[in-house]
Amino acid sequence: MLCPVCGHDGSRVIKTREDDRGEAINRVRECRACGHVWRTREAALTPPPPRTQLPSPRPGA
Repeated sequence: MLCPVCGHDGSRVIKTREDDRGEAINRVRECRACGHVWRTREAALTPPPPRTQLPSPRPGA
């Protein structure tokens, strides 16, 4: 991953955590060239599966 400060393509991951809902991974990265530390959020690009709808109750039932 490119450093947002110096553009170097070598970074190391300092910390990895899953978000509260389990939908993405948050990482703290450090540039090996300049030492800048930044955060990234990585999430899947595929949409979640469609939700199934429950049948509506029939009136008078």
